[in-house]
Amino acid sequence: MKRKAQPEKQIENAILDYLLMVDGMFFKIQNVGVYDPIKKTFRKPSRHHKAGVSDILGVLRGRFIAIEVKTATGRLSKSQAKFLDEVKANGGLALVARSVQDVDDYLRSIFSKGTSTRKTHID
Repeated sequence: MKRKAQPEKQIENAILDYLLMVDGMFFKIQNVGVYDPIKKTFRKPSRHHKAGVSDILGVLRGRFIAIEVKTATGRLSKSQAKFLDEVKANGGLALVARSVQDVDDYLRSIFSKGTSTRKTHID
């Protein structure tokens, strides 16, 4: 029997739940168009709108972090890849996460210099 793929929203929620235990500040970005029911169309984004902004943004130990959540087979759009590249070019941390384990592994690889990133030490 073939296993059903985990939806992106479910992966995203699991990552956000995990990040509640991390000693940093993380938040979900709602980067979808706004529908105008009177005009029956989506509003055009302002000139300050940034295409491709990652699903989850945050700060941990003074470092900006962008997390783009994808399913096991999900692919980045050009604007998402560009956003992650810009974050890295400006000294931030950026990753594509397909699971909570991806985020945990990444944070441990960056911040494992003898201190825990968790509010409560869980090993």
